[in-house]
Amino acid sequence: MYRIHIRRLSLLITAVAMTFILLAAGCGKDQEKVKQGDPQKYLPAAATSISLERSSEIRVFSGQSLWEYINGGAELYYTYDFLSIATADYQGEHAELLVDIYQFGSSDYAFGLYSMLRGADAQLVALGVEGFTDPMSITFVKGEYVVRLIAYEDTDDNLLALTNFAAEIASLIPGTTSRPRIFALFPGDSAGTPSDRLYAEAFLGSGFLTDVYCRDIVIGADTVTMFLSRDETGAKYIEWSQLADSLNRKQALSDSLPFDENYGFITQDSFYGPITVGLKHKRLVGLIGDARNTSAFLQKWLESMP
Repeated sequence: MYRIHIRRLSLLITAVAMTFILLAAGCGKDQEKVKQGDPQKYLPAAATSISLERSSEIRVFSGQSLWEYINGGAELYYTYDFLSIATADYQGEHAELLVDIYQFGSSDYAFGLYSMLRGADAQLVALGVEGFTDPMSITFVKGEYVVRLIAYEDTDDNLLALTNFAAEIASLIPGTTSRPRIFALFPGDSAGTPSDRLYAEAFLGSGFLTDVYCRDIVIGADTVTMFLSRDETGAKYIEWSQLADSLNRKQALSDSLPFDENYGFITQDSFYGPITVGLKHKRLVGLIGDARNTSAFLQKWLESMP
């Protein structure tokens, strides 16, 4: 039943989202009145797309008070520069929903948090930058906001309410509908790529590897993880190189890969396996996977990188 609901929900969302795109052209002046900022501005007193009214006060948690709302998982949100959340209940004759709107310090970090919530087999939907559905919820990211709508019961009326109200809120929220620009440096099309992720902290479990962007790519029968991070001073590269040396897990590149000034090496990780690491245009760049099978692919990527 869940699979049927998710399929139905995805089709409904696509249709409703297209309707709102057309309507937005006629209500642009009204949209301009809504200023970007406090997320509670985007929780209307009533829905216009379906019979729903706000049935509770808007609750706002900002700064360190997020612990009061999601005591068990707040730490993850703080790593992505969490600012505030506005949450409220909505009720209609046959539907009841909870809506959460999280605000982060940047659109990159909003996408990063969203990428941590999205599962590898998520059913994607066209809302904002991207969204996904669960049997009783919809989550999407747009601009610096991550929005989640949760139904209290698994019914057709609640599924319809989720679909319509998610599209309505997406039309109210300002901000980019594009992925962080740095993903354009990876090969492949970012649209519909559920493996795109941003690790704000501790990529591969290392505290010095912050703000690392990743994408999984299928090469032959293997799936490899490509990653890159801004590293203007080379500090991340140097620390990783020194760590690999200290653990006696560093080896020279067997192929002449076009890293800057030949700054590159291979390290072995007990959990992730071989990792090729280097510097390219003031970026830490690399690939997790067997270098013997991926060196030609990695070389082509590095040569094409602007």
